[in-house]
Amino acid sequence: MQTESSSAPGSEQSARRHASSAEERVKHQQRRGLWSIPLAGAGLALVFLVLGWQDWQAYRDSRAALATSSAWHGADMLELELQRLQRQGALFSRSMPALADHLQRIGDRQEEQVQMDALLSQWFMNYESYAFFPVADCDIHFPSAWASYCAEDSYASHVLTDHPGESLSLLVPLRDSGGDEFMLWVRLGFAPFTELLETLSLDGQRGVLLSPEEAARRTDLLARVAIPSTGWVLGVQPDAGAWWQQRMYIAKRVGGAVLLVLLGVLLLVFLRVRGLREAQRRRELESTHAQLYEQATHDALTGLFNRYAFNEHFQRLTRQSQRLQQPMAVLLIDIDHFKQVNDQWGHEAGDGLLRKVAEVIGERARRPLDMAARLGGEEFAVLLEGVTSADAWALGELLRLHVADLRLPHPTRSFVSVSVGVSCSGPDHFIPLKDLLERADRALYAAKGGGRNRVIGDWEVDA
Repeated sequence: MQTESSSAPGSEQSARRHASSAEERVKHQQRRGLWSIPLAGAGLALVFLVLGWQDWQAYRDSRAALATSSAWHGADMLELELQRLQRQGALFSRSMPALADHLQRIGDRQEEQVQMDALLSQWFMNYESYAFFPVADCDIHFPSAWASYCAEDSYASHVLTDHPGESLSLLVPLRDSGGDEFMLWVRLGFAPFTELLETLSLDGQRGVLLSPEEAARRTDLLARVAIPSTGWVLGVQPDAGAWWQQRMYIAKRVGGAVLLVLLGVLLLVFLRVRGLREAQRRRELESTHAQLYEQATHDALTGLFNRYAFNEHFQRLTRQSQRLQQPMAVLLIDIDHFKQVNDQWGHEAGDGLLRKVAEVIGERARRPLDMAARLGGEEFAVLLEGVTSADAWALGELLRLHVADLRLPHPTRSFVSVSVGVSCSGPDHFIPLKDLLERADRALYAAKGGGRNRVIGDWEVDA
């Protein structure tokens, strides 16, 4: 009884330990599942924040590119406007040769000055006032930085610029009837340049004219261009309202696209997996097709094209040669006394010999439209595009010498040699493949009959 009573509490404690352990495992799994939700949410939120930041950077880059283009365009427009004013001053000076004498007579007469103001208003838009004085008095009327224009040798008008936004100064040199030099100082308003700046203020940007010192201090400029012959810098700054609207738009789009992007990711994964499977199947089909094409068009032993591929290529090459009025040639090659190699050394040695000779023959057909083929047994052919009979014979002789230079052993001869028959076609008269091969075969037969290891053209046989 004592044994039973003592064993029962142990069993209960063991059961409780097992139950507690199972419960802990369940709680642990539940905690892991609970924590996985905010972790996944945080990861997804981070992804969307990165995407939103990339959108904002892309917007900034596009605005910067537009600002750079606008700044260069605006600088060209401003420079053209300054050049126009300068030309207008020169034209004004030339059209009124007696203007200096007239201005001297005006003096302080108010009525005459009003008439002069009216004349200048007709010539120059945004006219404000003028001053007229001898060149010798430039130091009195002009700032020291401008006085040098009176001392220049060139007798031309100048547009002088000061701080952006202030009046322009058009200097028009004049001479009176006595040859004395004078300076007409015409002050013009800044309105034309303000209008040009307004044309740049679009699509989230604004054009501003600054001095070099101000431009150096500004850190918010998207682009800046120095305008030649002036002390101005054309800058393009972002429009605060437009940029704020863009930020809000990106924020709303990122915040509202969480579910859509998640579904899009799942769809993209599905499409990607299917695309990879289709691409794999397509590669397998292409590989199978390439293997089948290789087997159908190439000789398995030598790797050269077979007779079927040779016939097909001949038809294509004939059409092209006829269209371009170019000649073509066929070299028919036969290994001399090849049967003796098979009979005495076996077919394995014969196959090795065929492969070595085929490698030399293949080297002669490196151009895109040339072709080397094994027609059967120890007979090979090389189809050459755009070569004359003399060139074809020379290529055949070069092939024969290359085979001879290998010094391949032969059971009854000093070394392995080849005989070559040459036949040509076109450009005046194209010969069918059957006739061309027959002529090359006659030339090859003549080469064998003449002692082998030589090249003979069909024209030598006909002669």
